[in-house]
Amino acid sequence: MKSATLAALMILVSATGMRAAPMPQVEGDAAAPAVSKTRAGFEAIQKEYQDARKAFFEEYGKATSDEAKEAIYKEKYPKAELYSPRLRELAAADPKDPAAGDCLVWILQNARSEDDAEIKATLAALLEHHLDNPVIYK
Repeated sequence: MKSATLAALMILVSATGMRAAPMPQVEGDAAAPAVSKTRAGFEAIQKEYQDARKAFFEEYGKATSDEAKEAIYKEKYPKAELYSPRLRELAAADPKDPAAGDCLVWILQNARSEDDAEIKATLAALLEHHLDNPVIYK
């Protein structure tokens, strides 16, 4: 039963095309909630990855030959697998924080792991702490 639930959640995560969104902040609003360490870390890592992708595509677009494009891809394309350990650490540090769920969803959507144990652990953490996180259902 548990493996069926994990499989169903994995299908849900991969099929919905959901994206973890930064927490909205209202400028100058004194009542705006404080951003958690997990949320701040998630947003910083997500921005780092997005900036690296942007830089890659700018350089890739300037390449004039297939060989140059291939070399740029091999050297510059940001590999999500390099960001996953940091996101996993953030999620583990405060597993009940909604941002931890965003970290776990990002890992499942972006990192290509062939390690079944790693995938199962990520899914298990989502099941345990984040079934009520709206990012799973978007």
